[in-house]
Amino acid sequence: MRRPTPEEIDAYCKRFDVSVEVAWRDYLQLRLAEATSRDKALKELCVWKGAFVMRYALDSIRASGDLDATVGKNKDRIDPAQIRTRLTKSCEDLGISIPKATEPEPGDRSVSFEPIVWRDPDLAQPVITSIDLSMREDLALEPILRRIDSGLVPVFEVLHIDLHEQAAEKMRCLVERAKVGDGMDVVLLREHARLNDDLVREVTAKKLTSGQDHRTRARERVQQRYEAWDNQIGRELPRNAPTKDEMRDACFAAIERWTPK
Repeated sequence: MRRPTPEEIDAYCKRFDVSVEVAWRDYLQLRLAEATSRDKALKELCVWKGAFVMRYALDSIRASGDLDATVGKNKDRIDPAQIRTRLTKSCEDLGISIPKATEPEPGDRSVSFEPIVWRDPDLAQPVITSIDLSMREDLALEPILRRIDSGLVPVFEVLHIDLHEQAAEKMRCLVERAKVGDGMDVVLLREHARLNDDLVREVTAKKLTSGQDHRTRARERVQQRYEAWDNQIGRELPRNAPTKDEMRDACFAAIERWTPK
C-alpha cells in the first residue's frame, strides 16, 4: 500500500486540526484497522471503540495513542497468534514488528499488542501505538458497520460500537476513573452525536452494577478532571480542546440525562 503524500498529510491535518505527528500515528492505526478488515473473521471479531471511532464517526479532533476494540460475543474465537500474523503480513511494507500479545493478568480479560513501533528515516520520530482487545463483557447493542474514508489509506469498512453504548461506557468512565480525555469525549458525544437519552440511560444501567451512588461519584471525578484540565492541554488533550468549564457543564448535563437515579 502506498504511503500518503505530504499534500495528503497536510489535508488530513487541516481536516481534523491535528499535528503532523498525530496524522502519522493515525495513519499507522488506520493501517492496522484496515488489516483486520481484510479478514472476515477478524472483521467480525474486532468491534472498535474509543477515540478511533470518535474520529471517523463524528469527525472529531480527539486523538488517542491506542486502538481499542471489544471482542463482544466472540470471545471463544480470539486467536492472538492469528491476529498478529495478519497484522504483520498486511503492514510488512512499513517494516514494523508486531509484538506477541501480552498475557492477561488474573482478572484482566483483555489481549494487548504493545508497543507497536514504526521507525522510518523519513519521519522525525518513531510512531508508537498499541491495540487492546477487551473480553470483559458482551455488547449491549448491535455494532455499526462504518465506511472509513480518511484520505490516508484506501476506503475500508469496520464494525464499531454503537454511539449510544459508547456514551454509556463514558458514563462508567466518569464514575470509575479520572482520565481527562473522557470528559472531552462526553463533550463531543453531546454536541455531535444524535443520541436518544432514554436508550443511553438504559445501557448505562447495564454498565454500572456496583450499587454505588454513581451520580455523586461521577460528579466528584468530573471535578478532578476540571482541576487537572489545563495542565493536560497539549498532552492528553489537544491544544484546541474545549475549555474546562465547557467540559464540566457537558459532563454534569450528561450525568443528569444518561445516568440512572
